[in-house]
Amino acid sequence: MKRSVLLAFLLLPFAAGAAAFAWRSLPLGGGGFLTGIVAHPACGDLIYARTDVGGIYRYEPARRGGHPGWRQLMQWIPADQAHLWGCDGIALNPQDADEVYALLGSYEYDPEPCGIYKSDDRGATWRQVYQTRCGGNENGRWIGEPIAVQPAGRGRVVVAGTRHDGVVRSSDGGATWQPCAGVVSDPAGWGVRCVVFDPSAPEVVYALDERRLWRSDDGGRTFAEWWMPGDVQLRQAVVTADGRCYITTSGGVYACDTATRPVRLPGLDAAWDLNAIAADPRDPYHLFLAGTLAGDGVHHHIFRSADGGASWADLTRDAEVRNHVAWYDRSHFAAALASLAVDPFHRGRVWFTDWYLPWRCDDVTAPIPCWQSVPWGVEELVVFDIVAPPGDALIYQGCADNGGFTHYSLTEYPTVGYDNQESTGLDFCEAYPECIVRVSSLGWGQSNFRLSVSDDAGRTWRAVGGDIAATGKVACSAADPANFIFAPTGPDRKVLFTTDRGATQMRESQGLPAPGLNHHFWDNWNRHVASDRVAPGRFYVAMPGGFYVSDDGGATFVRRWTGVPDASGVPAFYLAASPYCPGDVWMSTGREGLLRTTDAGHTFRRVGPFSSTRCVAVGPPLRGATPVVYVYGRLGGVWGVYWSQDEGASWERINDDRMQFSDNPRQMAADRDRPGRVYLGTGGTGIWYGECPLPRRRGHD
Repeated sequence: MKRSVLLAFLLLPFAAGAAAFAWRSLPLGGGGFLTGIVAHPACGDLIYARTDVGGIYRYEPARRGGHPGWRQLMQWIPADQAHLWGCDGIALNPQDADEVYALLGSYEYDPEPCGIYKSDDRGATWRQVYQTRCGGNENGRWIGEPIAVQPAGRGRVVVAGTRHDGVVRSSDGGATWQPCAGVVSDPAGWGVRCVVFDPSAPEVVYALDERRLWRSDDGGRTFAEWWMPGDVQLRQAVVTADGRCYITTSGGVYACDTATRPVRLPGLDAAWDLNAIAADPRDPYHLFLAGTLAGDGVHHHIFRSADGGASWADLTRDAEVRNHVAWYDRSHFAAALASLAVDPFHRGRVWFTDWYLPWRCDDVTAPIPCWQSVPWGVEELVVFDIVAPPGDALIYQGCADNGGFTHYSLTEYPTVGYDNQESTGLDFCEAYPECIVRVSSLGWGQSNFRLSVSDDAGRTWRAVGGDIAATGKVACSAADPANFIFAPTGPDRKVLFTTDRGATQMRESQGLPAPGLNHHFWDNWNRHVASDRVAPGRFYVAMPGGFYVSDDGGATFVRRWTGVPDASGVPAFYLAASPYCPGDVWMSTGREGLLRTTDAGHTFRRVGPFSSTRCVAVGPPLRGATPVVYVYGRLGGVWGVYWSQDEGASWERINDDRMQFSDNPRQMAADRDRPGRVYLGTGGTGIWYGECPLPRRRGHD
């Protein structure tokens, strides 16, 4: 059915550029860690959620009967600053709804710039205001917000905890910063993870690290140690409207005020490791808290107190749960719950974020509270592989944390989810595109290594190939689903092949050295193995110094070209075999740019003036019989998505600076049945797709 769309437009003249391309996020339904959520106290429905590797989202209420949703705010990040996609903390100015502060940087070893960024337009644009190392994807990222704005005056005073440098303060809205006296720096990099002002006495500020609670009585200029319990680890803190400070710990919840030291509150098991906490701004006795990443009995529980912590009720044990993402199961609810927020403008509404999604309950006082996910727009998946088959399915994709999916719709969440095995590589048989082979594991490449095959486009799977003991990449023969090769992850691991679909043990391919690529689970970005999409039983392997070809189903390989450059960039090698001509292979080589062979590897030529490339895909023609080639690369000093309609003679950028796709884009596929559509898999914001309008047929309006 879809192939008729292609044929109708093969002979039509057409041209489209960046302005004609529309870019959207392919619906997946979350899938990553939302580490914080904050609501503005004076502006209704102004809510922000931060993530560890997927940027910052701003909530958008439902309009005209549609769904509420979330808008990604960080597509402005340049490709060479991809580390800024990790957010380590966020704060809002209570006196100015347009001002937002964020601690940006994924890891402590990230290069500059990183640190405190400020937006004056609700996240539309950002600028750096202070340089410091952050850890948006490191331990403790789920513990509170380490930055806060004073709830007094015009909100010009900002206090921020850092990973290594203690606490810093600005008195002019972030223009200048000074270190705060009294707080001990943390060489281990955990640092001050939570900063909160007292709304009843705005000169009082609390800051806490893993072991100490600090307090300032002069608006953050100086701090003194207020509490060091010794036997518990500190988590988050909140100060109620009447000045009482509540602290969650690895051993229960404590409370204090400016005159008393913290004491543990009764009503909860003292052994429970608690983390998220929030207070109702309308009622200082109305509190909420939840468990942290681990801890028996509290993993899926949210507690509510209506009496200032004297007693607690479980809001989740008998709750109704409505998840609007079909592939989730009930066990995902409140998993690794990171943060809680009480909505200041909707009485009874409470939000939380967890390992997968934002959630909310619209009436926590109901006899049976109802929690429902609010997933629309939030996509935080780390994508390891995407392939686009001909036929009904749009793409097959493998990912970290959540296995993989078959997508049939551009607007609906996938209903075909694979399993909890994290998929690093997959491929399909060109002649039988519903037949897929996949390699997967558990625990980020730690256990349960598995080669699996599916005959029904990913609905069911069966393990094959025996004990493989590694993750890796796979490629399937164009004509025979029983014939595929497997390149295991790890040093000195040889490529394996099968001609019986893994019914017997995989055998070692001859003529190949160990690829020396993809040493670890998180290195599985290289697509250095591929099948010819037309010639049956032909496979390709790229590695530094050699391009290898097999014409006997992967049993033996010969080195046909020795000019392959040394590995550089992430990924270093990315192969895309054309489905329209045998022997036509495009090879992205990282910092050496784009190469192409049209004779199955006997010769290669450099294509385009790219100074670096990451991935490449070949799709159906928009006009004539020349396929369209898509590349994510750097051309003329500008990273972006480029396409060529003349076999690489000329290139045009089809995104712009507002949509930079800089969140580690490493996987790409062109839709096989819809000309002018390309998919881009990222390292933290799922899959984006771009498409240009199809030209009108001659003689038709």
